[in-house]
Amino acid sequence: MSAQLTPNDFKISRIVAGMMNLSAWRMSTPELVNWIHACLEMGITTFDHADIYGGYT
Repeated sequence: MSAQLTPNDFKISRIVAGMMNLSAWRMSTPELVNWIHACLEMGITTFDHADIYGGYT
């Protein structure tokens, strides 16, 4: 399921996968790739890789 943000065809998934501090997850590259593929299989196609979020949490 996706949400349309603009009048054109640009859409994002309704659920966004947070990837803050990805290196701290201590997963191997193949494990991370598998995680991304699992997200895609569930329809999650939008990934947030910000270093910090509001309130510095």
